[in-house]
Amino acid sequence: MSGQLKSTLLPEIDRMFRMPADFGPLPGPRNVPSHYKDIGAAGRILTCKVQARSERAALESILPSGLSLDQDPLINFLYIKLSNLGWLAGRGYNIVAVTIPVLYERAGVVQKFEYMPVLWESLADPILTGREELGHPKLPATVPDPAFLRDTANGAAHWEGFRFCQFEIKSLRADDRAPAPPRPLITRKYIPRTGDWGVADVDQLTGPVTSGAGGGAPPTIYRRERGVGSFRFIPARWEDMPTQYPVACRLAELPLLDFVDATVVDLEGGPGNTRVQGIYGDLASRP
Repeated sequence: MSGQLKSTLLPEIDRMFRMPADFGPLPGPRNVPSHYKDIGAAGRILTCKVQARSERAALESILPSGLSLDQDPLINFLYIKLSNLGWLAGRGYNIVAVTIPVLYERAGVVQKFEYMPVLWESLADPILTGREELGHPKLPATVPDPAFLRDTANGAAHWEGFRFCQFEIKSLRADDRAPAPPRPLITRKYIPRTGDWGVADVDQLTGPVTSGAGGGAPPTIYRRERGVGSFRFIPARWEDMPTQYPVACRLAELPLLDFVDATVVDLEGGPGNTRVQGIYGDLASRP
């Protein structure tokens, strides 16, 4: 990136590039202006999570090579509200995500991860930065804030008016269990080769360089509750979601044999999403 004039109008940021690259480095969740380095990235996070047991073969069919299911064939549905994010100058957005507890063996060591095959976000900025910088499989959707009435939480997401998923957690009560340490995420980064659509320029498993939860002060927890939950995905036609219907349909086909856990956690702070990601496996090079 040579030959670029330095603008006197722009604050100093690190040399992180993505399209459109002709304008120099671009800011994002991992690249805020130097005079805002102290604002933090995590903000406030409200997470509604429902866990279900599925069939092993069905979950294995959407796992990439190199990953295997942990003991139980479990799938997690997460409905997340993010607010007061430093990298968005105090703004926020909402997320629907799916994760699957998996095992990954590297250099003879078996590690536990949450594999995230897809997530939807309600704002373009985190989609673009997360897809390109982290390799997270992000898609756009309308994700309203979750609704709370007495001891019940619920929410639904849609694309251009078509509702493709929903959840509900009833009988919420204070959860006094010690929270289990979160597993690090692992995802599949795939970029097609321009003009040769069946060939990948990049096809990799990506995850954090270390499996720890990151440094920084512990988060402030405002709410931690447990209830009885359920979720479902709704099959979509091409006419309903022209670019996303295969994802909605595959998720809708997964058997949900029973719902085993449901929680609501509202917290602020923590390490955020600033840890450097590393390549765990190059799928394109495998036979």
